[in-house]
Amino acid sequence: MRRHPAPGGLAPAMALAVLLACQPALAARVAVVPFGGEADPALLREAEEATRGALTDRRDALATADEVSRAMRREGLAALTTTDQHLRLGRALRVEYVVAGRVTPLAGQYNLSITVYQVSDGRTEVLEEVVVIGGAQEAATHMLERLLRPGGLGEEPEPHVAPPEPPPEPAPPEPQPPQPAPPEPQEPQPPRPVRPQAPPAPLLSYTPDDPLALRGGLGLGVVLGETPADRGAAIALFGASFSYTVLYKFGLEVRAGLGAGFGTAGSISLLAGGGIAPPILRGVPLYVGGGVDLGLFLNVSGARAAAFQLRPAARVVYIIGQKVELGLEPLGFSFLFGEGGARTIYELRAFVGYRFNLR
Repeated sequence: MRRHPAPGGLAPAMALAVLLACQPALAARVAVVPFGGEADPALLREAEEATRGALTDRRDALATADEVSRAMRREGLAALTTTDQHLRLGRALRVEYVVAGRVTPLAGQYNLSITVYQVSDGRTEVLEEVVVIGGAQEAATHMLERLLRPGGLGEEPEPHVAPPEPPPEPAPPEPQPPQPAPPEPQEPQPPRPVRPQAPPAPLLSYTPDDPLALRGGLGLGVVLGETPADRGAAIALFGASFSYTVLYKFGLEVRAGLGAGFGTAGSISLLAGGGIAPPILRGVPLYVGGGVDLGLFLNVSGARAAAFQLRPAARVVYIIGQKVELGLEPLGFSFLFGEGGARTIYELRAFVGYRFNLR
């Protein structure tokens, strides 16, 4: 007797086949290297985290930042500037793709450029978009969908389109009576070329690479609030200070300094305080602001006395090559409060500074 399989015995096998057919393709293994550009660290961090988030949403296998850092140290790669260096890092991490980015700040937005290196054959593709601050994730997702294709980098085949059928030959036209010759057409004037409008230059904030500054200067002081005999007396001013920039975008700093004055009597000032000088012109390293310093004022000649010193001042700074500062304090006052009463000194100062770091 010939046996037939039970009807219910085929159901598990068919379900297993459907599940295997519906499984997604294996995720690509990707490494994201630190982004570069002229933007401040906050924009670089936003763009890099958005790119990592887009890859995570794609379910790609993403190498961690610690794995990337260890591989760079192991391969002796202090910075990634060439294609060979990116491919070398990708082989060390055993990934299929290395993703790099660059951020260029614009007014209220920035240009995000993403480069993908295919480790297997060295192919490279780049896409870039203008991104509103805070909206990098959507742009990164869009660009990565176009770059990380299932077939890898390279030209995708064009869809096959059958050639169109040739149109039927038209019937010969009926003879027409001769027409008078039309007037000669005038040559049209070529349109004037329209120059594309360049994006506005960004405001040049202080560079985070050089947070420290050492300054020295000189100036002139005039006594305003003193006895009638001393009022109007001139004082030669000298000073040096050391500062640390806290907020690069706004030029906020804290500082400490030592000053000396020579006139009717010699004096020494020990001051500490802070100031702010943000950029005011796009594309020009010119900074305008002010600050306040507090400290101790000491007479070191004549009648020796000490006084509390409060010194507000306006400041204008121009930076050459992100290193050398040329500064002017056109409006400054020193208010002195001591046993002999209060007095005021108007000060005009100029200074030169040098920005650096200790790393």
